[in-house]
Amino acid sequence: MTASATPTAPRKDGPRLVAEAGQGAAARPVSPGRLVWLGVGLPNLISFARLLAAPFGIWLLVIEAYGAAFALFLIAGLSDALDGYLAKKLDLRSEFGAYLDAVADKVLLASVFVTLGWQGHLPLWIVILVAFRDFIIVGGCVLIPLVGGKLTIRPTWSGKATTATQVALAVAALAHLGLGIDDRIVIDILVGAAALASVVSGAHYLIVGSRLVYGAGQGGAGR
Repeated sequence: MTASATPTAPRKDGPRLVAEAGQGAAARPVSPGRLVWLGVGLPNLISFARLLAAPFGIWLLVIEAYGAAFALFLIAGLSDALDGYLAKKLDLRSEFGAYLDAVADKVLLASVFVTLGWQGHLPLWIVILVAFRDFIIVGGCVLIPLVGGKLTIRPTWSGKATTATQVALAVAALAHLGLGIDDRIVIDILVGAAALASVVSGAHYLIVGSRLVYGAGQGGAGR
């Protein structure tokens, strides 16, 4: 989910305004039926629910309820696609929503990877590699604004590939544990794919971040 819209303050004499993507201050009214409650849109509520699902997922893995953990992760994955669709369809995209969506995805994936790695179901080296890539991204999100760089959340091809391979690996591992599917060969292939994608995207973010920090150019941070 991309972030380029910025909500403006409500008007006392009319409906609340939301700036259209790419139009700066241009805005149009949002009808009362646009799934917004207390200033929070439905897409952000879905992302927040996915974030809250992470500790529950860890608990399911710890007690070895792998079938339930697989179902939870599958629902979370579907909710990720749903909140992105609703944000675009209802014109409820915002910078906060982009950050929340990315954080929810990373926290949920990290919780699955770290727990499965701790239990010995995933190689520790892939868990460390995935965590180190996320550390690079989070560090960049903190450092770039501090030095005056402009940070924009938007998806990149390497980020999408990394997320896709990580999700596929988590699904395959949970399906193996929770449903008894014999997919060890598939898991091994996905481990290699996730490692390659993590290295490529991590290097890409380092290059873009360095350019932003040193003022050599502008770029975006994706997920």
